[in-house]
Amino acid sequence: MRRALGFVASLVLALCLAFLVSMRFGLARTAQDAGCAGSWLVHITVEGRDVVEDALIEFDDDGDVVVHSPPVMPALPGPGEVPLLASPGLGVWQSTSERDCAFEFVRLLADDDGVGVGTLDVRGVVTVEGDGLDGSLTMTRSTAFGKTAATSEGTLSGRSLDGPLLWLTPTAEVAPDA
Repeated sequence: MRRALGFVASLVLALCLAFLVSMRFGLARTAQDAGCAGSWLVHITVEGRDVVEDALIEFDDDGDVVVHSPPVMPALPGPGEVPLLASPGLGVWQSTSERDCAFEFVRLLADDDGVGVGTLDVRGVVTVEGDGLDGSLTMTRSTAFGKTAATSEGTLSGRSLDGPLLWLTPTAEVAPDA
């Protein structure tokens, strides 16, 4: 009986310790600087590619990244590269200082027939200045077998989509001169 009580007490202590550690990890993850948090309209320029790609990027407070852009990704520079169908991107971000953050997201790629041909892994760092965002990135396209097919460097810049809806803000009535 004593042995069973000791086991139960040890089990309860271990569960409490595990709970406290998980709570501390959760608080540490959400306690990062606000930095990049928010929604952004960005323009992605890749060296050697004539087309600028527009995207909507959301840096969630919890460290998640969601990227939406047109479904056809322009061809990366290099021989044999062609435009590909691309899924939205999913990934993570982390503050590196009060105004800077690092991010990574992945998009699934398909050919014109919708057959999966690999992934696009985008990694970068950005700096927030007021309602603007500027940074650099590296795009790595991998085949469906995980082999690197192309790598390109680029930049992104954008503006915040967060803030008041100006068209809903009532204008102040000016009293006529009497």
